[in-house]
Amino acid sequence: MSKIAIIIDEYVDNNTGGVSTWTTHFMKMFPDIILIFCYDDNNVHNFRHKNLRYLHKNTLKEFKSVFKDVNIVINSLWSTNKVILRLFGKIKVITVIHSLIFKEFITNNIKYIYTHNYQEDTIRNSNHIVFVSKSDQEYFLKKYPDIKVPTSVIYNVYVPEYSWRSYKHLDTVGYIGRFVPRKRPELAILGLEKIDRLDVPCLMMGSHDHNFWRDLKDKYNNLELVPENFNENEKNKFFDRVGIGSFTSIYEPFGYSLLEFIDRGIPVIVADIDGPREIIEDFRDCVYPYEVNQDFNKDTENYSKILKYVLSLSPEERKRNAQKARGILERFTPEVIIKDWNELFSKYV
Repeated sequence: MSKIAIIIDEYVDNNTGGVSTWTTHFMKMFPDIILIFCYDDNNVHNFRHKNLRYLHKNTLKEFKSVFKDVNIVINSLWSTNKVILRLFGKIKVITVIHSLIFKEFITNNIKYIYTHNYQEDTIRNSNHIVFVSKSDQEYFLKKYPDIKVPTSVIYNVYVPEYSWRSYKHLDTVGYIGRFVPRKRPELAILGLEKIDRLDVPCLMMGSHDHNFWRDLKDKYNNLELVPENFNENEKNKFFDRVGIGSFTSIYEPFGYSLLEFIDRGIPVIVADIDGPREIIEDFRDCVYPYEVNQDFNKDTENYSKILKYVLSLSPEERKRNAQKARGILERFTPEVIIKDWNELFSKYV
């Protein structure tokens, strides 16, 4: 019987980002999988997992014992050096590309978003590449037309939990996520200013350790910066105060936070690009997409028009659309995603 392992190098227990969230859900879907934590002296963690194994990424001295009975490895490392790839030998390597960018400062023009060279060795030495969206797969195939490694798209999993949550009609705008340039979270407050609605509270949960955000807070009295918090109860306190979700970006491989808004029955303004576009594909009539523009001023203009429209809708229409939008979640349930993964595994057993 084939044994499958997943190799990671990022702490997962706190769900502190997209990759760690993906890994946490993957291990819940496949609880018997072998977890291999690739560590160094700076990231040693004690996980709770019944099939846990450790591999030092510098010495690799445990490699043979760690992989002795593994037939397939899910490679979820940000970067895999040539040594590890050679050591895999006959083991089938399925690499998951969570994003086509690694450093967030490289993101001001979609034309130049690309897979870093640090990933090329990984890509060329894998048996299969999994992307989390069709758009990322398309970017990749354009960048590397010479690479003949088979590719698939398997979306991230999302577990619906809040069907019981009653709709709350609030004229408040909320953003939750990372505060990096490509995500343009400030569109929420700038959009309110542009439509002369600074009477509407704007809540932003994330890390604000930058003068840019302190300056915004000083300028806008309706802006509240909510500290980043991964405790589910604290996050729900934030969501309970949000009437309109703001999901902005100029590049987004998937869109987990978008699903968090939708699950809670919160109307959402969403960047019509990449992963989010695929998420809302069959439900565009009950969410509020805006056209993304690389020019920041035009992007703000496009966003503010949709924001003004959503604020003008009656409570009944917002509620009706928000409830209908929850149908989006069915495509990303564990039952669906497990089937996708098992189909892929069957090709390499």
